[in-house]
Amino acid sequence: MLNISEKARAYFVLFAMMILILLINVDYTAVNIALLPISKDSGADLNTLQWLLSGYVLAWAVLVIPAGQLADIYGKRRLLLWGVNIFALSSILCGIVTSAPLLIFARVLQGFGGALFVPPLYALVFECFPEKNRGFAIGMLGVGAAVGLAIGPSFGGYILANFGWRWIFLINGPLCLITVAIIILCVAKEPKRIAEGKVDVQGSLLLGVSLMGFMYALNQSEVWGLKDPALWGIIAASLSLLALFIKTSEKKENRLIPKGLFSNKPFIGCMIGFSVYCFAFSTILVIIGLYLQNIQGYSPYEAGLIFLSMTCALGLLSPFGGSFVDKMDARYPICGGLLLLGVTLIFAMFFNTNTEKTTLLVVLFAMGLGMGLSFPALNAMMMKVVDPKKLSTASGTFIMAACTSNSLGVVVSTSLFTGLGAVYFNRLLTVEAIPLNPEATQNLLTVLGSAYRDLSLLSTFTSQEITRYLAMINDSLVRALFSVIGLVAILSFAAALICYRSITPKNVLKN
Repeated sequence: MLNISEKARAYFVLFAMMILILLINVDYTAVNIALLPISKDSGADLNTLQWLLSGYVLAWAVLVIPAGQLADIYGKRRLLLWGVNIFALSSILCGIVTSAPLLIFARVLQGFGGALFVPPLYALVFECFPEKNRGFAIGMLGVGAAVGLAIGPSFGGYILANFGWRWIFLINGPLCLITVAIIILCVAKEPKRIAEGKVDVQGSLLLGVSLMGFMYALNQSEVWGLKDPALWGIIAASLSLLALFIKTSEKKENRLIPKGLFSNKPFIGCMIGFSVYCFAFSTILVIIGLYLQNIQGYSPYEAGLIFLSMTCALGLLSPFGGSFVDKMDARYPICGGLLLLGVTLIFAMFFNTNTEKTTLLVVLFAMGLGMGLSFPALNAMMMKVVDPKKLSTASGTFIMAACTSNSLGVVVSTSLFTGLGAVYFNRLLTVEAIPLNPEATQNLLTVLGSAYRDLSLLSTFTSQEITRYLAMINDSLVRALFSVIGLVAILSFAAALICYRSITPKNVLKN
């Protein structure tokens, strides 16, 4: 290890962890912007490409709690190195594969790598700093996330315009090497085991398969239809496995989720608030991203620049959101941020085909302010209310709920967006008494539900008809956007109320 002061070591570690947080957030947001060119290259539809996003975060959700348990038993440094190496190698794989299924597989591997290093990442930073500065340190991780989110869309747009979407992934390799070097030089080696116990393999498998089945069913619901027995069969099997996981965990000493964690009221409040935040964030990225590109006609790069207003605001307030938890009642930044997010979502409900860029920038900037208050405050408060001996496992549980919500946000929002859009479009066809044969109607619905609009499907129509039908598609999707964003606004207000009632300054433990 480097012969430096503990304070300097803590800040080196914080810097390395900020790079990792930046990377995973750049990847997530940049891929959102890259959906259209990836769709064009691979020929995959939006339903398939959802798995580039939901598969990535679902892999986190499946592995993140076992990763936290592994870190508590075998050491944070060891798990960090494993995770970063897997993330780097899978990023390179993402950049060289040539088909959508292989790209999705590589993204799932990326998610596994992230799941291994994220729980020990937060716990290590939390332990490196004295109690009075922990909120600030967690807030700075929020800055890393916000910078990643801020540069992700514009970075993705720049890379797409100049080098192609593959370089969004390939650039991760050198940055991962920097973090590995800092971890090796600044984090002390640990013994082979730092705590007694073993990983709950049975519980990990039961919970993981349950989550995968549930998310797969949700993702396929639009393709199969709600009346398909296979859909409900998979959901029933997933819920049965979840019930079995809960039942078999009750008597275990090495249970995957620590005993008493779900009776920890402030922890549950923070987890619900953070889950809603993640659901909202993923919905905004995907639905507003599709709105900007397909309805407003912005290029991926231009859409990324517009999103910059939201993510810059998020980065601007993140250090303060974390620090506020050290200095005041944590409910102020948490609930205030969620309420502000809900109010701005109400404004976003009324985005339409003619909304001006200035309005888009102002609303997204205000959204970012709400996120910047609540995101780091929820993280910091969660760590203050759990047993420090179980910090990595608790962090893993927290992140699992967040990742599941993130994935749910992608799947539910896109399914509702395209599903409601199709309903509204069919109504317009009926109201305007437009006679179309089934094949023509299906081609129009395919264009409506695609990330990349392949207008060759409309080659049987005249140019005037194409213009008319595209306007009808856009009007239908604007109505769908109103419904989807409205749902997220309601969830944000509900989360603010739950957090206010479950979190108090008395909940903080002395770690």
